[in-house]
Amino acid sequence: IGLYRWINSAQYAAADVGAQWHIFLRTRFPGGLDRARAAFWEARNLAIAANIRRATASASGKRALVVIGASHRPFLEAYLSQVMDVDIVSAQEVLRP
Repeated sequence: IGLYRWINSAQYAAADVGAQWHIFLRTRFPGGLDRARAAFWEARNLAIAANIRRATASASGKRALVVIGASHRPFLEAYLSQVMDVDIVSAQEVLRP
């Protein structure tokens, strides 16, 4: 449980995004592959968020559990938190002692 709390923490998410994705926004490869990789990652996460939204569209007022890799979580939470009738419940609340 301790590991799940850590990988679902804001500190882990910030460190992970910084190490894996923000580096591509700081580099300037001549061919642009760095920026393209970051863009494809965002597009993938947007597609995942769209799939989650489609799956929950007819489930207003109900709960849905999304199990996804830790690297996707901060992006999906950011996207889904903008959806009008979706409330994000953090894993920290669910995994409390």
